[in-house]
Amino acid sequence: MKNTISNIFVIIFSFLFLSSCENMISDVDVPESLPKLVIHSIISPQSDFIKVKVTKSRPLYVHNPYNSYDEQFPVIKNASVRISDGVNSMVIPFDANRDTYLLSADEFEILPSRTYYLEVTAPGGFRVNAECTIPSDLPPAIELTGIEEVEEYGQTGYLANFRFQDINGAGHFYNVVVATSYGDESTGGEYLYDLWLSRGEPYTSDKNKDGEYYTYKTSTIYNPVEQETKIVIFLSVTDQDFYNYHKSVWNFEGDNPFQEPAPIFSNIEGGLGIFAGVNTVGTEFVLSN
Repeated sequence: MKNTISNIFVIIFSFLFLSSCENMISDVDVPESLPKLVIHSIISPQSDFIKVKVTKSRPLYVHNPYNSYDEQFPVIKNASVRISDGVNSMVIPFDANRDTYLLSADEFEILPSRTYYLEVTAPGGFRVNAECTIPSDLPPAIELTGIEEVEEYGQTGYLANFRFQDINGAGHFYNVVVATSYGDESTGGEYLYDLWLSRGEPYTSDKNKDGEYYTYKTSTIYNPVEQETKIVIFLSVTDQDFYNYHKSVWNFEGDNPFQEPAPIFSNIEGGLGIFAGVNTVGTEFVLSN
C-alpha cells in the first residue's frame, strides 16, 4: 500500500512538473531580429577586378514566404560601396549583369603588404565597414610528386600528387584549389573544371608546422576530349581572416547530421561576411597526351 501511494505521488508530481515546464516555455518572448548587410569580397593583386557582393540576411524567427535563394537573401543593388587604401578611394559601381559591385584593377591597384578599407551604406540606415591587409609573401612553388593512372567506369583517369613547402616564419595561411584544363579547338579557348582533393585540406595554416611540407592528392581526373590532360593548381597565401572565415564555413557544411551548429566567422563591422586579401599563383602541369 505504501509503495502504491508513493508511485501515485511520483506520477502526479511528474505531471505537474511537465505541465509547468510547458507553460514556462510557451510564455517566453522571442527577441526580434533585424536583417543585416552581408558582404563578400576577396581582393588580390592578381585579380583583374575588385568584386564586392552585397546581400541582406534573413532575420531569425521570421516567417519566410520565399523558396529561392535569391528571394531569401536579396542582392542590394542601390548601395554605396567605396574602397580606400587610406589615401586614395573610389566608389565601386554596380554591374547589373553579374549582380556584383565591380571595379577594374586598372582603376584601383591592389598591392601586396598594403591595407585596404571597405565602406558600404544602403537605404534603411545600413552601414558597415571592414579592412584587410594583402599578404606580402608570394606562394611557394608547387612540386608535382607523382601521377597515378587508374581505370574506373571503363575510362582511364589520373590522380596527381603534389606538395609545397611552408614559407619560413610563423603566421602563414594557405588556400589550395585544383582544376582540370581543357582546350576548345573551335574557339581556341581554355576551360577550367573544379576538382576536389582526396588528400590534404583546402584551407590550412602553418601553426606547429613551420617550414614543413604539405602534401595533396587530387580526385580522379578524366579526359573526355582526348587532348592533353592538364591540371592547374592555384595556391594562395591568405590573411588570417580569410582562413578563419572559410574554415568556419567548411565546418558548418559538414556531412555529420549530429554535429553542433558552427558559428560563421565575420570581420564586417556592423554586418556579416568577409573582406579579405590573398596572393595567388596558378601553376599548370601536363599529365598526359
